[in-house]
Amino acid sequence: MVAEALNGIASLVELWKTNKQEAKSEKQKKRDAVHLVMNAVVITKAYLHDIERGIAPSREAEKDLSIKWVNASMAIIEYDRELHEVAKIKSLGWADPNEWARAASRPWAIKLDTIIEQCQYIIKND
Repeated sequence: MVAEALNGIASLVELWKTNKQEAKSEKQKKRDAVHLVMNAVVITKAYLHDIERGIAPSREAEKDLSIKWVNASMAIIEYDRELHEVAKIKSLGWADPNEWARAASRPWAIKLDTIIEQCQYIIKND
C-alpha cells in the first residue's frame, strides 16, 4: 500500500513537471511569435527611414518585407487574431503596393507604433 502511494505521488510529480515544461515551451513560442512581428516592424521602420532620407525604393527589399510580415502573421495567429490580420495586410501591401489602397480605410490597423504597442501588451500579459 505504501509502494502504491509512493508510485501515485511519483506520477503526480512527473505530471506536474511535464505540465510545467509544456507551459514554459508555450510561453517561449508566444515570445518567438512576438519577436517575428517586432523584427518585421524594425526592418520596416529602417526601410521607411531610408526612403525618407532619399534612398530609392527597392522591390527586392519590399519582397523581403512581405516575407517577414507573412512569417510574422502566421506565427502570431494563435495568440492574437487582430495582430495576425494586421501583419497579413502588411505582407500583402509590400508584395503588391495596390493592396495599400484597400487598407487605407483602416489606417490605424497598419501603423507600426500600434503594432509595437500590441506586441508589448501580449508580452506583458504573458
